[in-house]
Order: sequence, then structure tokens, then C-alpha cells
Amino acid sequence: MTSTTFVNPDGSEVDPAHFPDWAKEPSPQNQEGEGDWMSEYEYVIAHPTEYTFETEALVEPTGSYSYALVEATGDDVPELLLKQDSSEFAPVLVFTIGDDGKAHPSTNVLIDGVRSAGGSRAAVVASATGEGLYQENHNGMRPEVDFQLYSVDGDTLTKVGAPEEAHIDAIPEKYQQITWTSTTDPSALQQGAPAAAAPAEGAQDEAPADDMVLGEGEFVGTVEELTIEEALAQAGADDPSAPESGSKYWVLHFDGPQDISANKGGSRGPVTQTTEYMRLGYSEITSYGNHEAGTEWAQYVGKRVKVSLDPSTLSWPSDVSYPLGSLRFTSEGADYEVTEL
Repeated sequence: MTSTTFVNPDGSEVDPAHFPDWAKEPSPQNQEGEGDWMSEYEYVIAHPTEYTFETEALVEPTGSYSYALVEATGDDVPELLLKQDSSEFAPVLVFTIGDDGKAHPSTNVLIDGVRSAGGSRAAVVASATGEGLYQENHNGMRPEVDFQLYSVDGDTLTKVGAPEEAHIDAIPEKYQQITWTSTTDPSALQQGAPAAAAPAEGAQDEAPADDMVLGEGEFVGTVEELTIEEALAQAGADDPSAPESGSKYWVLHFDGPQDISANKGGSRGPVTQTTEYMRLGYSEITSYGNHEAGTEWAQYVGKRVKVSLDPSTLSWPSDVSYPLGSLRFTSEGADYEVTEL
């Protein structure tokens, strides 16, 4: 082992405490390979552009990054999640502290976010046991949500078993929702507590995240764009008389299933049905011509909004129209208000 000594002009040795940083001996903690995990992670969130996020998912980076602390290996050292924010799907790296006391990113990524077209959702979910991470996937109108467990072993994320399935309005509390913080705000890291203290979205007995109280005619969700192919696939329909390719629909995807009363052709009085979607507008191409309404909703695609409207403008479809079974809102000539959340 070699040592470094600095000498003053008068020939006396420089006090090691005054050595330049690059020449100082590592602390005993670092020599033992334990490292200072908080300092390591502080460097990561201060330099997020130094890391590579490799994925085939559709990613449209916004230029910002988010992070969260989680417990995924069952030890006393938390893992760091670093997300490349995106207007579509967002890739997430998992950082662990290696035997050298340094933070190391995973070689593969998990996915978080919402696809603006098609309604597919993904989320990184913590485990209540502190062992592993879950990749949540929810495809459009299906009421089932898939949770794929991944083990975290150094820089490798490995699938464990087959995906687990849960109904969107009865998700077990073992799936823990993660709270993300901008990398420009180190306060969550400095607190040192894992950012997974609540059940995943849709879990049993979960209150709305923002405690929002909605009145009659008020609905909250994310505006999504569906192609006719996606609407048919979600409904499991094979309809030769369906609108042609190029047709699309704008829908409000609620935060969870809702029981809604609305008029329905052929019925006496309001009919109550359960749905996750409200159709806001459409642009259809058919053999009888092109038809469209509510195209102004395209400007809200990918945004979470609150829509306040007159309940009398809502209706349930009594014919085969797309997306199948979704609540209808006729915005043309209607008095309504949109608030971005």
C-alpha cells in the first residue's frame, strides 16, 4: 500500500486534513465497502443525465427527472429509483450500493407512465415485504391489473414467477404505491425514508390521493386517445362493420371504476352502470362518410383533468358504437368546464 505526502516550501509536511480532496485517504467506512449511501444517491440525483436508460418502450423525454427511495433487497440500505420523465412511458433505473460502497445502476429498466394513445398504463410498485419491485401493467378497459415481481440483485432486475393479477378496484395492500420527487428537490432523499407508504392505486380501502371531493357532474381522470384498432382489441370484438382504420376516439379514463346513472335509449328513467371511461369525442371514417364531434379534446391527451358538466348531457349507448360500453358525453352545445390537475 502506498501513501501520499505533501511538503510545504519550508520542507515541513502538510497536515493530511489539508490535502486536496483527490489525495485524501478513503474513510474507514468506505475502505470496508460500506459506503455512505446518502452521499452516493445525492450524486446520482444531481447528475441524472450521466446515466443511460435503455428501453424499446415509446419514450418522449421532457428533460426532467424524478426519484424515489424504496426497500427492495430486505437489508438496511434503501435502493434509489431514478426516472427519466416522459410524456409517454418513462424508464426507471434501480440503483443499489455495491460492495465497493458506490451506487450502481441496473442494466435494465422498469417502466412507469401512461400511453397517450391506447390507454395503456404502467407503474413501478414497491413490495410491502421490502423484497423486490413490481412492474404494474394495465391495458385499457380491462378491469384486471397485472403485477410482475422483479428481484433486485446488484445491477440485475430479474422476473420472478408469473404475473399476479388483481381487480382494479380491489388491489391487495402488498402492492405499495411509490411517491416520486423531482431530482431538483433533494429533501425526500435527505429524509431517508422509503417513498412507498401507501397501497397502490386502486387498493382496497384507499382514499383518493388528493382527498378530492367531487360533486354531481364532476369527473376526474386522464384524457386518452384510442384508435379503432385499440378500441376493438380492448373490447375483444371482431366487427366487420366497425369504422375504418384511421378512426379515433377521445375518452376520459377515470381513476377507477364508477357507478354512474344516465339516460339510455329505450329505457324509462336513468340507468346505472359501471364504467372506467367516458367518451368525449370521436372522428370516424365509414363507408357512409366521415363523422366527428368533440375533436377539441385532442388538446388534453395525456393530461389529468377534472371535467364539470351537466349530468343531463350524459347517456349510455343503446347501439354498437365505440368504445363499447363507455359513457357518452355530448360536448357540442353543452356548458362544461375543464380543469387541468
